Amino acid sequence: TPLTAAKTNTLTLAGNIEVTNTFTVSNGATVTNRVLVYSSVRGTARTITAAAIATSNSDWQDITGAGAASWDLSAISGGSGNCGNNSMKALGDAAFTTAQTQYWTADASASDNWSDATNWDASDHSTAQRVPLCQDDVIFDAGSFAGDGKTVVGDMPRFGKTLDFRDTDQTFTWTTNSSNASSIFGGLYLDDNITMNNSSAFYWVFEGRGAYELLSIGKTFNRDIYIDAPGGSITLLDALNHGSSLFLIKGTFDANDQNVTITRFYSFYTTTRTLYMGSGLWTMTGNVNIIWEVGYTNLTNYAETSTVKFTGTLTADRSLYLGATFYNFWFAHDGGYAIKINSANTFGGYFKIEPGRKVGFQSGVTQNIASFDAVGTSGSPITLIVNSGTTNYTLNKTGGGTVCADWLVVSDMTATPASTWYMGANSVDNGGGNTGMTWGVGAYCRSPSVPDVKVKGGFKVKGGVKFR
Repeated sequence: TPLTAAKTNTLTLAGNIEVTNTFTVSNGATVTNRVLVYSSVRGTARTITAAAIATSNSDWQDITGAGAASWDLSAISGGSGNCGNNSMKALGDAAFTTAQTQYWTADASASDNWSDATNWDASDHSTAQRVPLCQDDVIFDAGSFAGDGKTVVGDMPRFGKTLDFRDTDQTFTWTTNSSNASSIFGGLYLDDNITMNNSSAFYWVFEGRGAYELLSIGKTFNRDIYIDAPGGSITLLDALNHGSSLFLIKGTFDANDQNVTITRFYSFYTTTRTLYMGSGLWTMTGNVNIIWEVGYTNLTNYAETSTVKFTGTLTADRSLYLGATFYNFWFAHDGGYAIKINSANTFGGYFKIEPGRKVGFQSGVTQNIASFDAVGTSGSPITLIVNSGTTNYTLNKTGGGTVCADWLVVSDMTATPASTWYMGANSVDNGGGNTGMTWGVGAYCRSPSVPDVKVKGGFKVKGGVKFR
């Protein structure tokens, strides 16, 4: 029984417990000030062995009910929320309040709260229901608003299962409470009529244990997105234009060949997770210490044919901890500072650096690169440096052919195979024991004395051809 009733009250179990008498969970307040009983490790079930149970207004996640208690919570006061991976003896979903689709119907004022049960009806928009539980789908449709300009205040920490806004006819604002995270236990389908007004103090958490989808319609979420769904997945249905960070904690994130725009990507965990990057463009806009940070233990990364492009305006050197295989990588950041790679990686497509950019590589580490594209200009040379230490970094050309780069300032680099790296006449050997490169105009680099090619008649190009 919490000392103060609140929407964010929880009972967290770090292990199994046995109660020889009655296990009681209550907060003595309203159905909106609920207690969440859950495991300290999401996806790892905790067993409560009890002789009896007494509870009201409670939600459950990753809990196994055992002992003489019935564990039938379906008719408790205030309802019971099934937030995933619960096993109450042999009852299954029947242990909890029966799921009901909740329809928003609120026009009493300009701004109405998610936590107000009078705002939720059945599909006829006249039969009162309840504030959505974890297992309840949520629908906003043509009957949800009588006019434009309303505000929906998402003041609950747990919104429901799948949230679907696609059938609304009126414009409205969806705002979230700045005092707590916002959990969704299924998918999310947004609509053009929505204006997102989200506090950046907290984050969205997708916790569904099944296969779900995200349709964002170009909306910017303005708070971090966490994929924390053991055994579950989120698949994009359109481009994700996100003004903050994407965290992959547990489960699967599938870009589904859509473009992704985020400030940074973070997945530095040892949990089981899978990333499908698709064929789209991943635009990284961040100016943070570590723009891409991955602990590759238990991470399955499918680069597919994706392109990762860095576009942020940097105010200091920034780092990447990649630890995976990628396809195309493109450095187009501004600000005059370096982006530093701090792990060994494989790039199966092109590795492209725009003029004027600076890129650092970890000392003593090899980057396997299929295609290296780096040509600066007289006023904007490209700089390649070692991050720290005195041991050369190695760039290994894996895709066959040769590298023809120019207007580079290079230090502390070993190029392999040695017969394939040609640095044009405008490149500078900046010391540190560069090896494996042919300096000056090599046989495979175009000299200014070579005339332009003139073509008479037809000229046909099929994909994959690059002109310089």
